Amino acid sequence: YIGNRFFRCHSVHGSVSIREALPKSCNSFFYNVAYRTGLTVPLLHKYAKMFGLGDKTGIDLPGEKKGNIPEKSRYSTDNVNMVIGQGAVLVTPIQMANVISVIANRGFSYKPHFVDYSKSPQKRDLSDKNGTEDSYENSEITKPEILVDIRDKVPIEVIDLIRDSLLNVAKTGLCKYAKIRDINICGKTGTAQNPHGKAHAWYIGFAPYENPRIVVVALVENSGLGSENAAPVAGQMFAHYFKREVKLEDTTVAFKR
Repeated sequence: YIGNRFFRCHSVHGSVSIREALPKSCNSFFYNVAYRTGLTVPLLHKYAKMFGLGDKTGIDLPGEKKGNIPEKSRYSTDNVNMVIGQGAVLVTPIQMANVISVIANRGFSYKPHFVDYSKSPQKRDLSDKNGTEDSYENSEITKPEILVDIRDKVPIEVIDLIRDSLLNVAKTGLCKYAKIRDINICGKTGTAQNPHGKAHAWYIGFAPYENPRIVVVALVENSGLGSENAAPVAGQMFAHYFKREVKLEDTTVAFKR
């Protein structure tokens, strides 16, 4: 109990470490971290802002929202809800893509862009299968720009611990629909409670673990569990990127009602 509310995990597995808490999706572990270490809402707000949450990423698309990361407590259990992304926390898929990019890059992320094409320094169109040359005299060239950099704020050992834990998630049953043969995928599912209906299913991940090349975020609204509804969508995206085949029957669960 915290205050007059009873907080528990969705399954029974005993005490776990951080390496086990993420693969088992153990809410109780994070409840205890917030409660026993005195992680207040203002402190959680500070850490969330470090990862770019609560701010627009500046992606070159109209209508981006900044979400909501509470700064003050209204109730005694706000910090416990906030630590697992519940309560008044609101985030966008592009923000979560940025967060997982920080972990993938071991401490930093680049400002996202909606890309028409990419080219090499030799003016070779990398989006063209034939690699034909073209003149880009009238094109606007965008150079990489750092969006978030926590390398001087968070020890690399902490980031690597999270990366290793996310790799363990992909090796368990919770993310079985986002597995790709011979590719080490790091990822995490999420099930965001929805007061207006069925929960929203989330998945965030990157691959490969050794040298990340792609970040994938899947949000399936009003669908239920992230492991059953968002992970299969992410699995298809990883499979397409790495040119692997995924059996259709392995992913149809994402669209069941």
